[in-house]
Amino acid sequence: MIKATVPGAGGKPVLVLGLSRANTEMLLAGKPISVELMGLLGREATVLLTAGETDDAVLAELAPITSMPGTRVEKAP
Repeated sequence: MIKATVPGAGGKPVLVLGLSRANTEMLLAGKPISVELMGLLGREATVLLTAGETDDAVLAELAPITSMPGTRVEKAP
C-alpha cells in the first residue's frame, strides 16, 4: 500500500491510499486493513478500509463497530 498526503484546495491536505491487487484481494476476502496515519499527518488518526459486494454487505461486516455509541454512518446514494 502507498500512503501519501498532497496539498489540496485551500491548503487542506488530501490523503492518498494506493492499493495493490493484493490489498484489494485481502479486502474482498473479508480482511480489513487498518492504516495508522501519525507519520503522514503528525497526529494520531486511523483509517479502516473494508470492501464488499454491496453497501449492505459492508454495513453488515462493520456492524460490531458501527453499533458503538457515538458512531455516525452515511450510506452514499
